[in-house]
Amino acid sequence: MQKIRTATGALMALLIARTAWAASPIPQPPVDLGATSFLDGEAGPGFLLEIIGNAYSAALVTDAAGRPLPGNNGQSGDSLILHTAYVSNVPVFGGHLGFEVLLPFAFIDLTVAGAPQMTQGGAGDVTVAPFVQWSGLHLFDRDFSMRIGLQGVVPAGSYSTGRSLNIGQDVWQISPYYAFTWRTTQRWEISGRLIYDWSSANTSPPLVSGALSVQPGDQFATDLSASYAVSEHWRLGVASYMLQQLSDSKVNDLPIPGSKQRAFALGPGALWTDGRVTLIGNLYREFATENRPEGFSGIVRMLCPLLMERKISKRPQRIHACRFLASMAARTNQFEPEGMEESWLN
Repeated sequence: MQKIRTATGALMALLIARTAWAASPIPQPPVDLGATSFLDGEAGPGFLLEIIGNAYSAALVTDAAGRPLPGNNGQSGDSLILHTAYVSNVPVFGGHLGFEVLLPFAFIDLTVAGAPQMTQGGAGDVTVAPFVQWSGLHLFDRDFSMRIGLQGVVPAGSYSTGRSLNIGQDVWQISPYYAFTWRTTQRWEISGRLIYDWSSANTSPPLVSGALSVQPGDQFATDLSASYAVSEHWRLGVASYMLQQLSDSKVNDLPIPGSKQRAFALGPGALWTDGRVTLIGNLYREFATENRPEGFSGIVRMLCPLLMERKISKRPQRIHACRFLASMAARTNQFEPEGMEESWLN
């Protein structure tokens, strides 16, 4: 049995505060870049409420060759995401069925050489996702957990053709993902997430584009992290993310050569829990970007289980989350009593 169960974090909306026209004429819709890190593949069962905050700042924007664009270019933004998730005891393919919803809010400040400074804020597009969670697996005799989800993004965010900068994207997104956590030792763990993202065409692009339709290219993103339990309450580690646009963006159904985006990032992180609330923080420095801003990103997540479920032979028994988690505070890294059921923690 796993020593901790952590929340699903399909946080594809976190990049909202980093979308810009930049050198590429089509902004890429948001995907999860670094928002999920330590213990990402572990989850359930029960309800979770999560609040994710992100601050981003970039003082340069790169072209298709990764060179800084001339002039004064930059971008900054803040976002807040409300994330609710539920892992049930319903069996599916040997795992358990779950569902999550994410509602983002963002504020963006964009500077482009030769153009007036642009500022915009509001609600972003809504993400909904069914998933299947597998726990209690083993890889080379070590605990292994994984999750497969299918995220759909509904274009319900703030959008207007009269604005060149929008929080909503006015496109539909389909993003399958695979997340895992491998407990390589009693204290070390490695986690990762692989994401593929497809976007529909926007048939009402901003008037400033002068286009009848625009379509972002397909993209692939990965999050990879490792952490070490220094105590029963603290984990320290390092996390990274990568973004690679797979196909050229399109304007009026015609591919735009040289429009693919790319980014890498790396930085430290920490996890703290008192058995009732869990906090996760990550700081990233981007490098080797193409057709994107390049800067720093800080992410803070607060996770609070609302109601847990304990599996018994015939009927699920609901127990109070705070009382249940208090008894589990010592479970991190094998500091646990035997026989306890799994729970949300991250």
